[in-house]
Amino acid sequence: MSILSRYVGREFLKLFFLSLSAFIVIYLVVDILDNINNFIIRRVPVSTTANFFLFKVPFIAVQVAPVATLLSSLVTLGTLSRNGELVAMMAGGISLYKPITPIIGISILISIVSFAATESILPYTNQRVKYIKNTMKKRSLVAYFKQNRIWYRSKDAIYNIDLLAPERNILKGITIYYLGKDFNLTSRIDAETAEWVEGKWSFHEVSLRKFDDGEEVTMKRWHKKIIPIPEVPDDFKIVEKRTDEMSCADLRSYIKKIRSEGYDATKYLVDMHAKFAFPFVSLIMPLLGIPFALKTGRAKGIVGGVGISVVISIGYWIMLSFSLSLGHSGVLPPVVSAWISNFTFLMLGIFMLMNIR
Repeated sequence: MSILSRYVGREFLKLFFLSLSAFIVIYLVVDILDNINNFIIRRVPVSTTANFFLFKVPFIAVQVAPVATLLSSLVTLGTLSRNGELVAMMAGGISLYKPITPIIGISILISIVSFAATESILPYTNQRVKYIKNTMKKRSLVAYFKQNRIWYRSKDAIYNIDLLAPERNILKGITIYYLGKDFNLTSRIDAETAEWVEGKWSFHEVSLRKFDDGEEVTMKRWHKKIIPIPEVPDDFKIVEKRTDEMSCADLRSYIKKIRSEGYDATKYLVDMHAKFAFPFVSLIMPLLGIPFALKTGRAKGIVGGVGISVVISIGYWIMLSFSLSLGHSGVLPPVVSAWISNFTFLMLGIFMLMNIR
């Protein structure tokens, strides 16, 4: 590695870690101010409170890493341009792309690290954050997500649910086992779906079996029936395993299971592809920042770099959110909805980079 590459890479890394730390601190301060009253009111121990926010740090770091790479590339090259170092390099016969190379190389490494963290660290830390939240709200641990199925224990019943659609308050593939005092099975309800409508659970394609000494004695069927169970949708949402609590391998397994049972897995497919796509934004953002830095380096300082970073980042997030919503609704294919923002900004960055004079 040349002296020039080491110099530019060192400056970029210093600014990256400084920017990343600043963004994490700002995010945490806002989050603490927003949640600290709940911890105080519920008298949550200081150690638990500290763990709650510490477990959030990996997620925050991955989310703000693209903005940090963007800002670092803007400020690094902007400073070189403002100090006349870029002019001196070119006067010495060095290509303009030479100081850009270490920034791109480091950004690739940051993308790889972000993806590795998304796969290995974030599922665990996000689960811990959720666990502390539920514990803080005094919710008893009566629900479990095991073998890609939801198990929920009520006072006198056990629920087995294939799939929970929290945004629509729908349970799919539900079985309820009612137990007697000696834990013998007294009755069982099977239904294709259960929907929360006007404060009641409406079950569809229902069958009710009653048992005596372990033997089935009666069975009834209904196309649609209101069944009075004490649980509300929020009770079942405690156990819902969100996509940010699963690795891509776990998601792939869960999608396969959902499809094998005849359910729509579009939402999970979109989120799985988004898990692959998002870490590589840390590479795409510098490609956008570099042309801006080279064109405005003398005129814009750090404040200008921050402003450009915010504008570009907001533009990316708006496009990403819009495309993912189209993917979740089935308008766009999952792969397209997850990657179209990356592709658009990548092409824009390459076009601007190739037209630098």
